[in-house]
Amino acid sequence: MNKSITASELSGLIEARLAPYLSERCEIFKVPAIQLITANRYDLLIKLAYLDARHSNPDRAAKLYDEHIRAFGLGSYTEPEKPEKKNLESFLIEFDAIYESLAKNGFDNCRSIIPLASDGSILNGAHRVACCIELGIDVWCIKLNVPARKYDYTFFRDRGVEWDVLYTAIQTLQCYKPSIRCAIAWPIKRDVVESEFADRKGVFVKESIRLDERQATALVRQVYSKESWLGSPEDGYSGAANKAEQCRGRKSTLTLYVFEPGYDEDLHELKERIRKVARVGKHCIHISDGYDDTELAWTAILNENFLDFSFAENVRSCPEKDSKLIGLEKKLYKANIEKRKVCLVNGVVIELLGIRSAADIDLVGDADFPSQAIDGLDFDDRKYIIIGKTAQELVEDPRNYFHYFGFKILSVPLLLQFKLKRYELLGDLKDKLDAEAISASLDQRGRGKRWKVIKVRVFFLKKRILSRFRRAVKMLLVATSTYDFVKKILKGK
Repeated sequence: MNKSITASELSGLIEARLAPYLSERCEIFKVPAIQLITANRYDLLIKLAYLDARHSNPDRAAKLYDEHIRAFGLGSYTEPEKPEKKNLESFLIEFDAIYESLAKNGFDNCRSIIPLASDGSILNGAHRVACCIELGIDVWCIKLNVPARKYDYTFFRDRGVEWDVLYTAIQTLQCYKPSIRCAIAWPIKRDVVESEFADRKGVFVKESIRLDERQATALVRQVYSKESWLGSPEDGYSGAANKAEQCRGRKSTLTLYVFEPGYDEDLHELKERIRKVARVGKHCIHISDGYDDTELAWTAILNENFLDFSFAENVRSCPEKDSKLIGLEKKLYKANIEKRKVCLVNGVVIELLGIRSAADIDLVGDADFPSQAIDGLDFDDRKYIIIGKTAQELVEDPRNYFHYFGFKILSVPLLLQFKLKRYELLGDLKDKLDAEAISASLDQRGRGKRWKVIKVRVFFLKKRILSRFRRAVKMLLVATSTYDFVKKILKGK
């Protein structure tokens, strides 16, 4: 639906600074809000994640929102046109009020219009658009000849937003856009794949990760989980190890892309085109085919807990572990319980590490989890209170788990913390021995976190110094009545 409207009628409906880009008569149009999810506005996904969690897990929701708002303000709470918004509470109060108003009244084009850049991405109104996406309602827009704003995955990652927030945003993306796919540029010919993806539109995530041989083999087992050539625990998954070696060559860094395919795009043809250039057979690129294997790929690569686990795992020990998970999946399906609503804890994690077999399978469930007993499964949502974690936090916060063949598994460091605390409280020797074995499996870890923290701190310091310098120069120019003159010279007027 389209409408013609005058520039004067648009006054007050969009930001005043966008007025110079309006024609005498403009066309506004109505679109489903979900169509405005674009790769350069990653903040929309984080806002949606907040809306999805604000009632069921308000602390987690506030954390998600807080991280990305402070990234915009380089650690502070600022909004140029609303100086009264100075803290997290003021931002959340307004966001919740916007949601309630839209839920009650719908999107009123007499009160606001969403301005779009020349590429069709939003310029302003992200809170309104996120609410409309959540509510499933249409929005009125106007397209202007203005460059797009770049608030993408890289913007938030480089401004120090924690990995779990970025990760949750991808979970949200996959819920709203189940057609997204993953491409893995394997190390051996990563440059060829990166060249193909360099100018591609619709890339929501580009992330490079360095993997050792164990981690690469574990990733291959996830990505190609349905293939018969992977091998078995008894032979150390020799097929997966061989595939990982061919994909790595003498290199160790891969690149992950999470992208939205073009309408009716033939991804098989894309793979074949890249493989023809790379000349290493099928070892240069992997592109997921459907929802489940897309999730298997990105959840493994982007979750630090999976990288910890895959380095520590003894694949030859406890050979029955994978078959136990297959049996568990059948039980949950029969009980009409979604895998995403549970997290496997305790003995099953120790068995997956290859330390010892578990006598039973322990799980915790989220707030909506049914309370009925299931034969062979042990549900205890209170155990982890001793280390300050609720069952809901274990299931919903990716800092507490990793994905393993579609299951959420308690992170190894958190399990170690639990075992040490329970030994301290109860003195059970089994907990002490488990803790010692887990510690030994983690001793060889190394992720360079200290360097990552230093990089983020230096980035923020540089930005703050530059911002203060610009303010000081502006004040000096204003005081000497030369500001407008210098501004015209810099703009070439």
